[in-house]
Amino acid sequence: MKWSMHVRGYQITNSCINFESFIMVLINSSLLLGASIGSIASVFVERYFGKVKGILSAYFLFGIGSVFCLNKDLVIFLIGRVLCGAGVGFSCNLVPSYIFELTNKQNQTLFSTLHNVLFCCGILLSYLLSIGAMYIAVYIVKFRSSINSINETEQTITNIIYHDPVSPMIQSNLGISKKTGIEFSITDHSYSILSIRILFIVPIIFSLILSLIWILKLNGDTPSHYIKLNDIRAAEETTRQIYGIFDTTRIISQLREENERESISILKLFKAISKSPMRNVFIFIPILICTEVFTGYIPLVMNSKLIISHFGIIDQVSSNYVVLTGCFLVNFTLSGVFFELYIGSKRLY
Repeated sequence: MKWSMHVRGYQITNSCINFESFIMVLINSSLLLGASIGSIASVFVERYFGKVKGILSAYFLFGIGSVFCLNKDLVIFLIGRVLCGAGVGFSCNLVPSYIFELTNKQNQTLFSTLHNVLFCCGILLSYLLSIGAMYIAVYIVKFRSSINSINETEQTITNIIYHDPVSPMIQSNLGISKKTGIEFSITDHSYSILSIRILFIVPIIFSLILSLIWILKLNGDTPSHYIKLNDIRAAEETTRQIYGIFDTTRIISQLREENERESISILKLFKAISKSPMRNVFIFIPILICTEVFTGYIPLVMNSKLIISHFGIIDQVSSNYVVLTGCFLVNFTLSGVFFELYIGSKRLY
């Protein structure tokens, strides 16, 4: 079976199955490499810049990586996968610890379990969207082909009327046959490119929306709660853990000034409504759900068979590989859930 691939602008044609397997390993290991780099880097980002900026960086990496993955050049595509993998590493490490801080270090087992369950939901979402993208792409390509064939048929009939009035029916039937041929001559290449665009437009839009939400730093009322209680030490510690060590002094000063002014604002009204210690969880649970589901969505959609066929690598191993990868991730995550619940029941932490 022959296939083609673009590498730095050149087209390579080969029939070697071993080289196809090598490309498969290279494409999928790039995501693992990015996740490893992101996991290590998230430790330093959390220490110096805080959790909010770290999560914001994760969605920035998702967006940029998705844009790179739209390119059919193999090198640029691999760079995009590494960036998306780094975003996964950032998010998987920072979001659970962010929830831990938001809940004032309460119910860690419950919300860590929620984190893992939502990650599995993201994996399932990636399967559904991958399937949906294929159907949407095929429908769009067929619709475009039918419109083009109708236009060609109308043009043919017009020419027949003016040049050959004797045989319009014969030429019209030929036009219909031509239309049928055009309508069903849909190659894998034609709709795979459109499917790739559909798949990665979603991460780009979600990255933009969630980045804007995290930029607002909606968790600003957590240190202000301690400011109102006149517990400066606890406020500094919470601010340091969420925002990093660089902005702690500035944020504490601003919060103390706001508390002294007692100005009426939407934020203060928002704080007055939510008095419970768990208020942050209920306020931000929709954002956290989107965060977790999207984190689980990214890895599997990157391993979709559409990605492989996008480069012309079409074999029987691809679909089986996607299913096995999904099962491995779900089982691994659920195993972590049960292990975490076991540790919580034994009160080991």
